[in-house]
Amino acid sequence: MGIMATHDKNPKDKPHNATIHFVGNAHIDPVWLWRWPEEYQETRVTFRSALDRMKEFPGFIFTASQAAIYRWIEESDPGMFEEIRQRVKEGRWAIVNGWWMEPDCNIPGGESFARQSLYGQRYFQQKFGKTCLSGYCVDSFGHNGMLPQLLLQGGFKCYVPIWNVILLMNFFRNIPKELDEAATIDGANPWDMLFLIYLPISLPALATVTFFSLVGHWNSWFVGLILMNNPANYPLQTYIQQLVIAGRMDLSTVSKSLISQISDSTLNSAKLFISIILIMLIFPFLQKYFVYGITLGSIKE
Repeated sequence: MGIMATHDKNPKDKPHNATIHFVGNAHIDPVWLWRWPEEYQETRVTFRSALDRMKEFPGFIFTASQAAIYRWIEESDPGMFEEIRQRVKEGRWAIVNGWWMEPDCNIPGGESFARQSLYGQRYFQQKFGKTCLSGYCVDSFGHNGMLPQLLLQGGFKCYVPIWNVILLMNFFRNIPKELDEAATIDGANPWDMLFLIYLPISLPALATVTFFSLVGHWNSWFVGLILMNNPANYPLQTYIQQLVIAGRMDLSTVSKSLISQISDSTLNSAKLFISIILIMLIFPFLQKYFVYGITLGSIKE
């Protein structure tokens, strides 16, 4: 299930002014600890349940990926497939991940990824009249460096990985159920528990995800390298990476006597130091959550 929270920018707003959006999702593994015929049937049951919930709740929205499992429904239950097509037209069923399957994203080569997009997007265009704009591969632990360019060429505008979701999921699973029971006995409603208990408790996990994201984006030089045609537009990390590889930089404005005293290792060290200044400035503000926040709400059972 996807969750998105929005709220007014006024800091004086109370929690009840926030809006939380829940989007139903089913992550289906065609094969893993079972054979494909078992998941074939499970897909039908899952999609049937989603369609039934749409009849019960007019505001319910559902999303599912992988062209292969839609093909299963088309072959096994044409009536259900027509229901899905109608819900897609209504905007209540979102098709995502225009790949044929959610693949491993570490080992396959570029041709494999390209054909995932070719077959998947072609199927969605033929059956639903549109292609997917959201890449969605939530079960791959790692991603190939070529993916940004391949996704863009495949018609995708954004991509949804899963690593941060797994971190948060494991964190919330370890929160004692007694905390929920104690809050209920004290008269807390679900909104009180979310904003006054669970969000404060989750600061360590949120700080971890935030720090990972900051470091990941700050150290990402490859995206700038493949998306920028003009080196003058390179982001800082891409520029520094190119300097490190070249082992030299433009020192035309520096005196020759000074250049002779500077080694390549000294230059490279200076470049790397400049690149980590921002992270060094941010880290102390997040570090306190790793030390103090992890103990908030602890319960002795």
